[in-house]
Amino acid sequence: MPEFMLHHYSNDHQKMGVYHGQESYDIYDDNLSLDAFKQAFKLLVKKHPIFRTVFIIQNGKPVCQVVKNNLRFSINEEDISNLNPDEQENYIDAFVKQDRQNLFNVENPNQPLFRVWIFRKAKNRFEFFTSMHHAITDGWSSTEFLNQLYELYSILKQGEEITVSPAANVYQEFVALEKEIISSPDASNFWKMHLKNYTYQPLQPLINPKKQVEYNAEEYNLDL
Repeated sequence: MPEFMLHHYSNDHQKMGVYHGQESYDIYDDNLSLDAFKQAFKLLVKKHPIFRTVFIIQNGKPVCQVVKNNLRFSINEEDISNLNPDEQENYIDAFVKQDRQNLFNVENPNQPLFRVWIFRKAKNRFEFFTSMHHAITDGWSSTEFLNQLYELYSILKQGEEITVSPAANVYQEFVALEKEIISSPDASNFWKMHLKNYTYQPLQPLINPKKQVEYNAEEYNLDL
């Protein structure tokens, strides 16, 4: 699946946002601490290998998935509190569209497959924007990511210290199991018989080359 997504992402010449996930959250907190929030995000990157995952690409195809011990990344911050609410929304909307045009360089193993921005709207309010390649995230993991982020943030802004260790690399176990199955004649024969009459139909977005197409977002307001 990552190979499929990376291939179509690299060929997204119209830059429609295929497999380029963007999420933005308007966060209000009377006891806001951006330092604690940024530290919480850094701890999650340290804890979860998927954020430190890159791909080695050769001849346009991923040949290896690598989890780095350390991967340099930035938490970008911009103060837009001088703008009125309508101007702030317009500014962020324009930024999101521009970010969608800025594809990740999946062939650069030193570049993370995510970007993070914090837009300061007021003393106690900010917009948290994430841009991530779908090869490292999905809807379910995004929800868990937010839950853990806010949990860490709540603890850190109380002044408590937190030490996290990298989570167990369960994907490594999955890869080992896959290799075992691939090398098994019994497994190979089973799937050959099971898929004997199956016709392969690649799943990809339906694109009309005559029309300019893009992926649009919807807005949901939640009380956290």
